[in-house]
Amino acid sequence: MSRELLEEESAWPAIGALLGDIAESKVAAMIGLPGDLSDGGLTEDRLKGLGATAASAGGVGLFHIVGVTPEAPTLAAVVNAKVEIIKISTAQLRASRDRLTTAVGDDLDAVSLGTPHFSLAEFENLAKELEGGDKFSPSIDFYVSTSRGVLERAEALGYAQILKNAGGRIVTDTCTYVTPILNPKIKTVMTNSGKWAWYAPGNLGIETILGSVKECIASARAGKLVRNDALWF
Repeated sequence: MSRELLEEESAWPAIGALLGDIAESKVAAMIGLPGDLSDGGLTEDRLKGLGATAASAGGVGLFHIVGVTPEAPTLAAVVNAKVEIIKISTAQLRASRDRLTTAVGDDLDAVSLGTPHFSLAEFENLAKELEGGDKFSPSIDFYVSTSRGVLERAEALGYAQILKNAGGRIVTDTCTYVTPILNPKIKTVMTNSGKWAWYAPGNLGIETILGSVKECIASARAGKLVRNDALWF
């Protein structure tokens, strides 16, 4: 798969879903994932999205990324010679992403970010994307879940207010797929979270769309799905 695709935020939950499907409850070691991506490389937030989705789609409790996670400087440090090697293609990754998208068409009612909870770094990036731009369409509910501690810091730095000015709502200490927060009329939700996309259809009976934060913002402003699929082919 291309480096450009690995720069795409939604590639990481898609990798996680594929990892969960392949590894199930086994411990996997991944190679070939570059640690020098833009926006900080293989950040905690990228790994968080991967790990949360892997644990949802499978039973993955632990994984190694060779050259990135500190206990795996080399492949030999974490596996033996008899280990099974599975190569992943762009087509497989696209199919993994598509498993996390149940909706058909471009209708959209809401966006939900922050499963696991939004970090301060994610708030900062969100604020940069929102500041000076259009507000969300009045037809779209926009939710961000985070912890109280992170919210306090996001408020102090002005990030939370930028989100609220755009028309967003902040949810603390829970996720919108496990509590009765969403409007009952909502049928289709876009999310950057593979974990949210995995559980919400069963928990809420709604349709999901997986996309990056940038795509979620563009969709919320347009009032319908906006997603660039070019990198996935």
